[in-house]
Amino acid sequence: MEMISKIVDLNNTAGLMTQDRDLWITSRYERLHLINILAIQQRLSALESEIDGIVKYEKCFTDGEECGSPLPSERSEEILDEVQKTTKAYGDAIASLMMLKEIESPAPYVVKGLKDNRPSSTLVQKLCEPRIGNDVTPDLLSISTGHRTWFHKFVGRHGRLCRMFQTDEHDKMDHFVHYSEKRLRNAEFGIVAACLCLVQLLPVLALTLVSSKAARLSVIIVLIVVVSVLNAMFANTVRATNFGAIAAYSAIVVVFVSQKD
Repeated sequence: MEMISKIVDLNNTAGLMTQDRDLWITSRYERLHLINILAIQQRLSALESEIDGIVKYEKCFTDGEECGSPLPSERSEEILDEVQKTTKAYGDAIASLMMLKEIESPAPYVVKGLKDNRPSSTLVQKLCEPRIGNDVTPDLLSISTGHRTWFHKFVGRHGRLCRMFQTDEHDKMDHFVHYSEKRLRNAEFGIVAACLCLVQLLPVLALTLVSSKAARLSVIIVLIVVVSVLNAMFANTVRATNFGAIAAYSAIVVVFVSQKD
């Protein structure tokens, strides 16, 4: 009965936490993850209190004073072993919560693909029926697929590009198109890098034709805003080119603003 009451208390607390939209913990079955981490935190708190009691008892025993705390019921080795296990479990729980943000839910195109092409494998049918194809399909697809980037969507809309980025072992009878992630990443990086290089070269050409310092400042400010937007949009794809763009524009500001009319 005590265990049931404890689970109910943790469930109520986790339920309130899941209603807080400011929390970054978003996943299927998030209440179970929260109950797990709350239970581990309670155990860690109990261990900390137990260790404080042992330290107080040992201090009183060493000083020869009367100790109000009871004799420890467990040996130090057992407590240390429990501390190691519990802290490891706590670290694993925190790590799982960090991964949940990336996993969250499958991309819509994956769910649509499974609904349109029902798996024919006997094993898959036994595991998934009768749910696959129903409204709870996303609950069964908590896999790290992620949403497609703009470049993935652009390639997917053009048949010729699809064939260019397909994997070499792609099966024509397969319902899904298997892209080469390496080719996609390289192509995306090349496109973004070329755009940034072009944006860096254009102001140099424009500013050489402008003699007014106010006009130069206006051009520089507009282009810095454009580059900042590009950096924010492609922060995960451009890599070091982001910093190169900022450094280049800083140099442009120094060179052209410092020039005399």
